[in-house]
Amino acid sequence: MLKVLIADDEPLILDGLTHILNWGELGLELAGLCANGAEALALLEAGEYDILITDIKMPELNGIELIRRIKQAGYNTRCIVLSSYDDFHYVKEAALLGIENYLLKPVSTVELIATLENVIEKIESDIYRQIEQNQERDILRNNVVYRWLTDDIDRKELESRASLLGIRLDEEAFRAVMIKIVYNEHNLSPYKIRDKKLLRFAAGNICGEIVSEHSRGITIADINGHLAILFPLEAGRPSAAEIRSILEQCVAKMNALLGVDVFVTVGSVQDSYRLAHASYAHARSIQDLQLIYSYNRIVFYDEIAPLLPQSEAILPRLNAERLRLGLAARDEQAVRAYLAEMSGQLRDKLHFSPSRVQYAVVELVFHMTSVMQELSHPQEPFFENNRMLFQRLYKLDTVDAIMACLTEIAIRAIAYLDKRDERISPFVRRVLGYVQRNYARNIDLKQVALEFKMTPMYLGQIVKKETGETFTNHINRLRIDKAKQLLRDTNLKTNDIAEEVGYVNANYFPTIFKKIVGMSPSEYQRAAAESKT
Repeated sequence: MLKVLIADDEPLILDGLTHILNWGELGLELAGLCANGAEALALLEAGEYDILITDIKMPELNGIELIRRIKQAGYNTRCIVLSSYDDFHYVKEAALLGIENYLLKPVSTVELIATLENVIEKIESDIYRQIEQNQERDILRNNVVYRWLTDDIDRKELESRASLLGIRLDEEAFRAVMIKIVYNEHNLSPYKIRDKKLLRFAAGNICGEIVSEHSRGITIADINGHLAILFPLEAGRPSAAEIRSILEQCVAKMNALLGVDVFVTVGSVQDSYRLAHASYAHARSIQDLQLIYSYNRIVFYDEIAPLLPQSEAILPRLNAERLRLGLAARDEQAVRAYLAEMSGQLRDKLHFSPSRVQYAVVELVFHMTSVMQELSHPQEPFFENNRMLFQRLYKLDTVDAIMACLTEIAIRAIAYLDKRDERISPFVRRVLGYVQRNYARNIDLKQVALEFKMTPMYLGQIVKKETGETFTNHINRLRIDKAKQLLRDTNLKTNDIAEEVGYVNANYFPTIFKKIVGMSPSEYQRAAAESKT
């Protein structure tokens, strides 16, 4: 939130301004109250304030002189003047100093709010300009590092760009980190910066400063707005403990300054720049653990890795398609039957070992997560609303208790999907049904609008309003879900699958697939094949 300081020598005025409006609703924090200009100047010298609201006539240091001192010191504080005097001399002198507005007492609430909103807009515009300038400066570096971490750049290009950017590739080893910034659009009240772009920019700055202070690590933002850090290691430094300490500082500062929660995962150590992407892939692969851990945790892949192969060895074959079909059909009986079957197989294999039960929970939660993410828009709050249930699930240590809790989550998921469907009008359901039946025919918004005798713009607006996602995102999600199934269950080539699901331009398909799934079609196919062995 932007911080506001008020200076006025009248106690009634200070009290009135404190309660005249809801500062938090405007995204402002009323951070200081002063009885004179000297007190205000001392607070400004001790800390940063974004907005000053000051009286003109005050003891020790009047408002005009206070503003003059602020400008001379180079503070970026925006100033609003309040006065009982409609005196042209004061107005002119204040205007020359560059104030935002000159308001007469008694202050009109409407006028004060309008002035504050205008100031907020100016401050945010300045921040956006700073973001754009920084992005222009860092765009090449961020692009190269992100492509490096996602294995989307060939060796020669990486070596050439790294040399140009001063990035050393001859390090002994590398370790990657992913920081997921939790941004709940349905509840903005905890955030001190409401705008998503500004919030993530600020988080990146905080982490970048801390990381560069303690290491030679590189901090970037990925295409989803989360943060990635790549630590070069020399003689084992920074060690795992040192990396944890650096990340703990990042988490604490983001919590304190931004009011934002995060979840941090640390990848494996890789001894070549050519394998740095594997470390990042490991960090990304355990991000879904946020469902069963609390926020603001730091989880190392090395600590979780022993769980994953053991759980695969002891778990029965998880039939994702059965669960997906049951949830998609809102068939509670089929879902219960599936989970009951799972429960019987778990009893046969786990022998009630508490540690192995926990390993199984990790796999089951990942499984449920992937299915629900296919069936609901990723920005919808199902998982956030049921976080406590997921966390309780992880603490249980018997098969019966685990399966009862997992069944409760599944039944809640069906109820959630039913309720979501009730919000969609019959017309939009017809549109979505048509898209579901025809997406493989390379249809687009224009063709569907023509089919329903509407303008593309209007149809796109009502689909977005009722479903929470754009028409393009919806049809891409359908196509990619089908592509994933074909990659898992067939030996079709990528180009053939692209055509099968409705992409005429086969070169466009891998880009969309990677954006949605987080890995290329070939990587997904390899991972699916490995999971079957």
